[in-house]
Amino acid sequence: TYLLGAWGIESDYAMGTIIEGNTVQFLRKAMYPDYTSGITVFANINTVIRNNIIHSFFGSSGARVEGIVITGTSSYMGSGLQIYNNMIYDLNNSSSSGNAYICGIDSWYNNNTLITYNTVQISGTGANPLGTYALGVDVGSTNFTIRNNILVNAYNQTAGGSSFALWVAAGNTFTSDFNDLYINSTLPNSYIG
Repeated sequence: TYLLGAWGIESDYAMGTIIEGNTVQFLRKAMYPDYTSGITVFANINTVIRNNIIHSFFGSSGARVEGIVITGTSSYMGSGLQIYNNMIYDLNNSSSSGNAYICGIDSWYNNNTLITYNTVQISGTGANPLGTYALGVDVGSTNFTIRNNILVNAYNQTAGGSSFALWVAAGNTFTSDFNDLYINSTLPNSYIG
């Protein structure tokens, strides 16, 4: 943990990395725009993230909370990532101000990514006045496959943004098969995807 965030594991600009069999737990951060992430990879090629348990994260006062983050930039994109058989649960963000983004698996600036056999559960209550979403899986990547995942989003979005089990940014190509998606439809602003 340091001033700008709390990370469990991070890998940047790596090739052929395997992140396997880890337990990342009890991370917390309380300040916007800081964030908490269990596993983060940036601009990786052919990285495998499998058989990890990520749980018991807490954010407040606008901090971001994310289980697995796979990202890059338009100049440094990741490619060929496989994210499978991970369990992500008990992610909470109880902010009543600021951004309060919460996400199980977050993927941006990656090509040819496989997300399969993962279980994601997020919960808590927050106002998110800046309109940020609460997401089981958030994908802003191209040519990806999401298959056989269990995505549960019971985050109570009281104002601003919305809660989704699966969110795919416009313009991305993807295949989605055999996923079990659940949201608490009694809560306001909750959607399957």
